[in-house]
Amino acid sequence: MKKKFLADIIHWIEDNIDEKICSSTLENISGYTIRHLSNIFMQYTNLTPAKYIRQRKLCRAAFLLRLTNLKIMDIAYQLKFDSQQSFSREFSKLFGYSPRQYRKSREWDFKSLQLPIQPENVPEIKFEYCILESKKYHGYRFSFEQQMYFIRENETIIRYQKIIDIMRKYHSDLFISSTFSPHAQKDRHLIVNSFLGFHAKNDLLISTDEEFTSEDGKYIKFSFNGSLNEYIYFPRSVYYYLLPKLRLKRREGSDIEILKYIDTACPGTISCDYFIPVV
Repeated sequence: MKKKFLADIIHWIEDNIDEKICSSTLENISGYTIRHLSNIFMQYTNLTPAKYIRQRKLCRAAFLLRLTNLKIMDIAYQLKFDSQQSFSREFSKLFGYSPRQYRKSREWDFKSLQLPIQPENVPEIKFEYCILESKKYHGYRFSFEQQMYFIRENETIIRYQKIIDIMRKYHSDLFISSTFSPHAQKDRHLIVNSFLGFHAKNDLLISTDEEFTSEDGKYIKFSFNGSLNEYIYFPRSVYYYLLPKLRLKRREGSDIEILKYIDTACPGTISCDYFIPVV
């Protein structure tokens, strides 16, 4: 019962993390005094509600700093900090970097990011570290925009289904390399620039063939087997939950997806290895 109650409160906090959340608001939402609510939080999380909310706001700020062009002042304002100075002070205290240093760093440090608390058991994501050699691929480039906190399910499924159809048509594993950059005109939107191709040249697939060389180095590898509907949320779960949990630093480079061709695979399923460059 307490876990269900805590999950509901945390879900409400996540939906309202951009708002100013005070003790009286939590009491009205939960129906409990802040003291009783704090006892429940401490029992399962070792955090008070106030500390959890503050760290989740700073985590949201960290993603906004890395993935958008929003001014630091605007981020502080959106997350309802009293001032840019108080925001910068709290951010530096948690991460050991000023907001500007965190944004400009060549490495993305996930070490101090506060994960959204999950009172209920969640499926374990398997991973391993590996060294990839550079390889040449033949294919083409494409790009699309993506919201930071919302996935257009139908649009994303259609895009991946087209990719899977290409893979199955030519009976070969398929390579995708993607980089992310802030959208120039839209807040909280990213531009994803991708290269799609095969290890062997396939003139039947692409008339205007382009060559791409993948980057070598250390990566963390996540394996996925399941439905396409589940997979479209998989990379986000890795970034929002697992990288902070593992306290990793992401280095510069592209995310890599290797979609595996399986002749007997059912429609709507996908088998994929997902690689993220790490220090």
